[in-house]
Amino acid sequence: ICHSSFRGVVVFLRDLLDYRLSIGSVANIVRGAVGRARGYNQGQELSAVQIGVHDEIYQAEQPVLVGACAHSTYCYLLSQEEQCHADTWAVRLWELQDRGLAPEATVADGGAALRAGQQVALEGVPCRGDVFHILYEWGHVLRYLETLAYAAVTKRLDLERQLATPGKRRDQQKRSLQVRLWQARAAEAKAVALYDDLALL
Repeated sequence: ICHSSFRGVVVFLRDLLDYRLSIGSVANIVRGAVGRARGYNQGQELSAVQIGVHDEIYQAEQPVLVGACAHSTYCYLLSQEEQCHADTWAVRLWELQDRGLAPEATVADGGAALRAGQQVALEGVPCRGDVFHILYEWGHVLRYLETLAYAAVTKRLDLERQLATPGKRRDQQKRSLQVRLWQARAAEAKAVALYDDLALL
């Protein structure tokens, strides 16, 4: 139940089970299981995978090719590579086909190497775009629009404060300030409405 890093395993064992184990011991246990786990994983038949989810992650700055079943979340590919090229993806996908992988479709980001490798190895299988990157970028857009809306509110409040401040100079600029305030209110309403609409979407 502890899906975590080696340090997380140490903390889990210490805090929940009152059992002390060093990071080195955890690493040795994991390394000792790798051979058996690899044999078990390579023996899995993959014909039940209808939708494959593919991506690239990085471990110690080395690319790791990842593939999982969208329905079961079973990870059928986790391969650390020296390079992340279309050829590398194609070879790994061919190896998975030898184990029965024949998905109806896959889901991936816009990675050129991944998509090119799939086009070679899984010809005719559609590769759909993921929504994670769209939602991630959407968050940046919303934060930017929120900043613009706050700036518009601040500008309007500043102009109202200037108009409310008595003084001869303010009286001379009253007409200009009123026009600028009218423009600032319109800009504020537009900026706030745009942020609200896109946040709702």
